[in-house]
Formats: sequence, structure tokens, C-alpha cells
Amino acid sequence: MNWTAILVLAAAAIGTVLSEAPEAGPCPVGWLDFSVDPISPVCLKFVMYGKGTWSGLRSLCQAEGADLAELKGELHHQVYEYIMDNQELQDEDFWIGGTDEGHEGSWTWISDDSPMEMGVPHWYPCDPPQPDGGTQSNYACICTPDFFFHSCENNIKIYAICQISAFGLVLIEEAGSCPVGWVDFSVDPMSPVCLKFVMYGKGTWYSLRGLCQAEGADLAELRGELHHQVYEYIMDHQDLQDEGFWIGGTDEGHEGSWTWVSDNSPMPMGVPHWYPCHPAQPDGGTSSNYACIYTPDFYFHSCKNDIKIYAICQI
Repeated sequence: MNWTAILVLAAAAIGTVLSEAPEAGPCPVGWLDFSVDPISPVCLKFVMYGKGTWSGLRSLCQAEGADLAELKGELHHQVYEYIMDNQELQDEDFWIGGTDEGHEGSWTWISDDSPMEMGVPHWYPCDPPQPDGGTQSNYACICTPDFFFHSCENNIKIYAICQISAFGLVLIEEAGSCPVGWVDFSVDPMSPVCLKFVMYGKGTWYSLRGLCQAEGADLAELRGELHHQVYEYIMDHQDLQDEGFWIGGTDEGHEGSWTWVSDNSPMPMGVPHWYPCHPAQPDGGTSSNYACIYTPDFYFHSCKNDIKIYAICQI
């Protein structure tokens, strides 16, 4: 996975996912339902967190349990119409899931290496007709103003469209109450708790809260036993153990009175959640208004407003 490219994205301004999937549809929160046949759901997301290379944004899609979108058949036109209905998309370009890397001139879809349809009606037909660019343009994109397929230069940075496969959606139903890419911390099946360790890139509390909200979620609130569950999960995953994570607590606007972001209810202070040693937490005054957990103890801390760390989101 190209984590260098992903880290670049975190520094970009956080965008928004433009729409949520209909409540009754087959798609997770934050995904758009482009399904024609309910037996074969098609769930897409216009990823507007930041621009990146094809490889970098493919990694971001994969981190969501998805991949770059494959605009086969009528889906290409559906996406075109959606873009035309959303002005904020109309001046942008988007990576999609086609490539001829490793087999120059033979364009395939990434999910199954099946051949992409060439020529009419998908590829740009005017001068220069697409695909064009040789070994410097190995990845497929759709570009303003026409949104035909193009072979884009390998090193440009644009947005992307992700797609969850029908197989991925089946996993949602079989694996429990949480969408693909989320970890199920539920104790009571009637009260599901779905968390995601957001490792796309580091950012401030505000920027990563925006990323969580773009997923139809918010920063995690580690109330009660959930704090210990998260600690144990981190201890079981070595790649998390040297990191820090924003959580959904703040005293911004009410210095010293810490509340959870979802409902402004008071956070429990002292034992057992807050770091008890010197300097005891929370500490930092007006320069440390946001709650985090970090290595090596993962107690609650009041972290400085301008630091950049990872985050935990919660649906």
C-alpha cells in the first residue's frame, strides 16, 4: 500500500461526501446507491478528502473495503448525470479503476483483469483520441468537461471515485452490524458500536473530525468499557501501538469542562480514563482543547490544538 501518497492527502483540506445513500438502499452510510438491479448493488463514493495519484487514492479506497470505480456499461452515464447534477463536481477530474500498467495498450479493469471496452461510447473520441500517452499515462480517469474515459498522466493528482463490490456488501450482512472497513466493538447487538482507525493520514482534530463526518460518522467517544476494548485492540495490532488518535471530546468554548461531541454530555473525569501521572490530565489550558489517546498508555490526554495525529471514527 502506498502510504506515502496517503499521508500527503491528510494535509489537504478535508472535503465532503456530497450525498448519503438512501436509508432503504443497500449501501453503507456515506455511499451513493447507483444500483439498477437490487440483486447486484452498486455503491459509489466521490472521494473529495484530497487529491492524489492513482495508486495513492486506490489505497484510500481499499482502506474502506472498496476499490476504484469501474464505470461499466450504463453506470458511466449514470455517473455523468450525477456529476451534471452536482455543480461542485463539474470542474474536477476523477480516477477510475482501469489501467494498462504492465501490458501497454491493453486496458483492463482492476477487479478481475477483464478487458475495458475500447472506443465508442466510453473513450474520448476527439483530438487526441483516447487512450493516448504511452508509458507515461497508464491509469484511467474521467475528466472535465466531458467525463469520457482518458488515459491520465501517472503523476498527476486528482480526486477519485471508489466502489464497493457486491461481494463486499454481502460481507456487511455476514460479518455483523458494521459496514465494510469498520470494526465491530458491539457488546449488545441492539446497540451496535462501529469504529474505524483512520490511518489515511495525520491531521488536526478539526480536519479529521471533518473526515469522520464525511463518512456519516464522528470522532469516537470511548465511554465506559469501550475505552478498554479499544486499548486491547491496539495492543493486538502492532501497527497501531506507536501512534496517537483523536477522540470525540473537547473543552473548546468552555475551558476545563470536557464534553463529548455528539450530545455535549460531560466526559467522566479522573479515574479510570484520564492519564493520572505527571502532568495529570487534562492539562494544557487554552492551547490543548481536544481529547486524544496516545502511545504508550492510551489514557485520555488533552492534546495541543495544532498537532497532527491519526483518529478513531465512530458510527
